[in-house]
Amino acid sequence: MTVTSEPPSRRLGLPALVLATLAFALVIPVGFLTLPLTALVVRTRPWNDKNLGTTVLATGLSLWWLSGTGTGPEQLVKAWALIGAVLVGLVAHREWAWINRMLMAVAAGAGATFILAVAVGFTWGELVWSIERDLLRSLQMGTSIMNALGVPSTGGPDRYGALMVEILPQIFLGVVALQMLLGMGLAGQLYFRLTTSPSGAAPGRLQDFSFSEHLGWLVAAPLGIVLFGGDFTAHPFAINLLAVGLGLYFWRGLAVFWAFFSRAAIPRPLFAVSLVLAIFLMAVTIPMATVVGVLDTGLDFRARMKSRE
Repeated sequence: MTVTSEPPSRRLGLPALVLATLAFALVIPVGFLTLPLTALVVRTRPWNDKNLGTTVLATGLSLWWLSGTGTGPEQLVKAWALIGAVLVGLVAHREWAWINRMLMAVAAGAGATFILAVAVGFTWGELVWSIERDLLRSLQMGTSIMNALGVPSTGGPDRYGALMVEILPQIFLGVVALQMLLGMGLAGQLYFRLTTSPSGAAPGRLQDFSFSEHLGWLVAAPLGIVLFGGDFTAHPFAINLLAVGLGLYFWRGLAVFWAFFSRAAIPRPLFAVSLVLAIFLMAVTIPMATVVGVLDTGLDFRARMKSRE
């Protein structure tokens, strides 16, 4: 089915879309965005100059990212991103909710990449060791730069760095999965903005983001394993599933806050200041948004907001 009359309210505004794309490219590997965008655009019909330009740009950036050298984990991540993008393209014409498309693509891509890793003899222990090594190198480089600039050490960065080296390798796959989901969602927004005749169901706005309550098992089951199974490092599959589930609930909580601010008619300068403060206070705002996302499953805050309008 071809969508020709998608309501404008279902799309991100162009300035917000540009800022989101730039922020993504600065923080997250660009291939997580350009690969699914390429897979979506190449299936678009009819062809025209606008579609062709988008395809050439997205394909060029994807090939540049894929052709770069890297460690074993980086190559496996690229394979995972490529497989996931292909799967998103294959179901582009279906009227599935975007969250279902993305979760299917990421999960199936993870399974295929696992088979590939086993085939080449790559183990979980090697993956963790390689990530720890790369993190230590990055931290040592950062410390050297700080010392060269004459910045006094307070010991805080060293403590945070040690905590990062201990935890991040264990949840690396979950973090990558969340980055892929974010890239696919943004690719869907760009797809409906940059092509003339996109197919399939359009992605919704951030403030409408939601998912089935059945996905709660994505948190409940691995949380039980982690809490009662002893050392969490002994359960890599559970801890990474838990990271993905909590990430989804964080986005759901963020959607609730976004819906509230959208309805509250807060002046843009005040909204911008609030956004900056939220970024600087991430140690508070991330857990808060995650808890709100979990509570929203039963309380449905956005429906309550609508009922009071």
